Amino acid sequence: MLTKFIFKNYRSFLDEQTLSLEASHDRHLAENLTDVSTDLLPNNAGILRNITIFGGNEAGKTNLIKALEYMKRMVLLSPSLPVAHENVPFALAEDASMLDTHLEAEIIENGSFYRYGFVLRNGEVTKEWLFRRAERLTPIFRRENESLKITGMSHSEASMLIPSSSVLFASTAENLRLPITAYIRDLKSFFRKLTFVYEPKREYLELYLTSEQYITRAVDIIRKADMNFADMKLIRMGSYIDAELSANVWSQNGDIVKKRKLRLFQDREFLGKGSMHLICLLPVLFRALDEGGTVVINDLGSVLHVTLASYLQNFFSSTDVNPSGAQMIATSSMSMLMDQELRRDQIYLVSRDGMGRSSLYRLSDQKNVRKSDVYSRKYLNGDYSMQLPQKSL
Repeated sequence: MLTKFIFKNYRSFLDEQTLSLEASHDRHLAENLTDVSTDLLPNNAGILRNITIFGGNEAGKTNLIKALEYMKRMVLLSPSLPVAHENVPFALAEDASMLDTHLEAEIIENGSFYRYGFVLRNGEVTKEWLFRRAERLTPIFRRENESLKITGMSHSEASMLIPSSSVLFASTAENLRLPITAYIRDLKSFFRKLTFVYEPKREYLELYLTSEQYITRAVDIIRKADMNFADMKLIRMGSYIDAELSANVWSQNGDIVKKRKLRLFQDREFLGKGSMHLICLLPVLFRALDEGGTVVINDLGSVLHVTLASYLQNFFSSTDVNPSGAQMIATSSMSMLMDQELRRDQIYLVSRDGMGRSSLYRLSDQKNVRKSDVYSRKYLNGDYSMQLPQKSL
């Protein structure tokens, strides 16, 4: 479960930004929250099950989720791929490429709270840290340049475990049989369950095979969405996989005379983009709900009707459907989604100033925002605009 993501100097974001999923103390739409013990997160009012990030074209919505995705790639892949050199600092400020890129996540995994982060400069890891909260927040390891301190180990023992400057210690420590191994596994477990969806992919159909119930659940939603399909099954031949959809063919008397079958990818020219997106997205959501994972969706609603997009937006709100505290983070350009059963703290806005810097802010932090407001109307009127300082940090 993600509780907070803090980042700085990545793509269109120069100054430090915070994406928090900690709820405000407003009890409106309390079903949209997962209760969390104050032993894990003091003074919390719950963790949001879903948030949606709105903004105009080129505001920085996609760059925000790419920052989180880049953090995942570093944690899971830095020993085997040159991921550290793929960092993209802010490009529109002089010497920004020489400044630190900061990425930090606060998570709850396996009943523990963790704060993990690292700093990059010129393709090298200059700092890295992991803290865990038991009775209080305590360090598990801290790394700075050529120095590494590990709880329960001597300085000389820890110094022998420092990876190369382009590799995260968290990426390698899981296999070292250290006293802190269980905590590293929790950290990597969170990132493995963190899924990003940008566009439909055939590989997502493979997820339908992980549970017998996924096809049944998907067909139920497809029928509710009135997409004119009566049934669906998977077609698999070797490495080839596709979804076969059945539509009823009617006589002039209103009788079903036969079935018309279409394959999702093979016959995509006959199908709407909404069908493709929905059928590929659903198993990703189902898996996250089963595992208690976090799904990040880029541009929700771009090809879906607002009612269906809203249904997916709030898919994780039901405790019956989502007992494990899974989360969905989405970006969207469809301002009408603001008015669809979202709390003020579930709505984030991204804007970009005249110097090309993106900024992230939460609607609940804006002044004079009422529950009775039609958020989309006020947003389009510019009432929620944020003025950025003229000088960067």
